[in-house]
Amino acid sequence: MLKIKTLTGKLFYQKKELEPVKIYHFNRIIIMELNSFTEKVKEIVASKPSLGNTLKFVFEEGVIFIDGTVEPSVVSNENKEAACEIHVSMEDARAFLDGQLNPIEAMMEGNLKIEGDVAVAMKVVEIMTT
Repeated sequence: MLKIKTLTGKLFYQKKELEPVKIYHFNRIIIMELNSFTEKVKEIVASKPSLGNTLKFVFEEGVIFIDGTVEPSVVSNENKEAACEIHVSMEDARAFLDGQLNPIEAMMEGNLKIEGDVAVAMKVVEIMTT
């Protein structure tokens, strides 16, 4: 049994050894998906008023940190402390931004978890959906 650790720190086990190129390709896809989503969030945040606080989206693939204490807001993949953390899958976050997922329903179903200042999360919902 071979133990493999991805760039995001997630461990999984493989019965036989994989070629290094395939492991690299898997990690590259995760990084590309996170970068793509980060760019989408940057576009949305750039056209909206500042949050007035800090927020972090936490995915299995990594994080997106929004510093809304400055104008314009700064979006990065730095894992910093935030007033509010939203734990969600990348798939559900994309559906939310595309207007296909109600964040309140996702929270009630356990697909979205909020830690910290709930008022910041509510403001994000308002900003991202208008």
